[in-house]
Amino acid sequence: MRNPNVQDNTAVLFKNPNYTPENNQPYYKGEVVMDGTQRNLSMWIREAKGDGKMEAGTKFLSGKLDDWQPKQQQKPKQDYQPTQSYSSQDIPF
Repeated sequence: MRNPNVQDNTAVLFKNPNYTPENNQPYYKGEVVMDGTQRNLSMWIREAKGDGKMEAGTKFLSGKLDDWQPKQQQKPKQDYQPTQSYSSQDIPF
């Protein structure tokens, strides 16, 4: 189901609360809708090494788009249901 707050051919990004400098999670996460198809958008803040078009130390954003999947709903835990009923006379002590 498409997010109604994201218009066609636009994106929305939010700071990822799970990001830490130690993990590899994106700094920003959000959604993009392109031609009516919703996709996930992840963005990382990177620093140039100086071996390409940018000077070393220049910060830039890099990103990834992937197919949108609805969050999996966890199944509620089922209460324990004994398969047999026991009486006090079934217990040997």
